[in-house]
Amino acid sequence: MILDTVCGLPWREVVTAPAWRHLTAAQLSEAIALADAILAGEADLPQLNHASLALRRVRTPPRAVDRRDDELGD
Repeated sequence: MILDTVCGLPWREVVTAPAWRHLTAAQLSEAIALADAILAGEADLPQLNHASLALRRVRTPPRAVDRRDDELGD
């Protein structure tokens, strides 16, 4: 969640794993500052989580019709 916020995308799309080795100094500094803000209660943790999940949301294809539904008359 912290790295997603710092990168503005799912972090693995921006930074090669392991992140601790491949973050820029600026990204690392921003991540530490955000973590400190979370610990101090100064960051909106639910909003950060929501934003991270929104970045990672995968669009799923429509549900395939289950043949059992057809047999049951649904």
